[in-house]
Amino acid sequence: MIADKKIRVPTALWGALKDQAKKEGVPIWVVLHRAFTAYISRYRSHYTKNVDAVDKAAWYSFKLAASIGRLYADQSEETLQLLDKAIHQIRERLQIDTRILEATIETFLSEPTSRNRMLLSGATKKTIAEIIDKLLYKEQQPSPEE
Repeated sequence: MIADKKIRVPTALWGALKDQAKKEGVPIWVVLHRAFTAYISRYRSHYTKNVDAVDKAAWYSFKLAASIGRLYADQSEETLQLLDKAIHQIRERLQIDTRILEATIETFLSEPTSRNRMLLSGATKKTIAEIIDKLLYKEQQPSPEE
């Protein structure tokens, strides 16, 4: 969805935006979006010790939530493969125990009731909380040697 809004920018900035968009072959809003995202990331780095950890936690959390959301609507083999890949990455790369989540997925797949969906949502939230806890809190704690 695109909002039909207008913003006022200095002529020199408008020219630079148009030139960059033309050079990349993308709409001007894409150039603005990238610039704004980069600005927010740098701004956030003043308040967060490790911006990479925030980005990593956001990525894995989003990937898991999107996969589970897709599972609710579509239990196809492709969806299950994507979900399995996301869970495997969380388990192996982040060393997070996903057994409860995996068991809840199996329960939902065998009987996709509202109750099992609610249980799966809870297991997903728990896993996302563990991702956030591990990447943003535990890894930023000073080690005993420091």
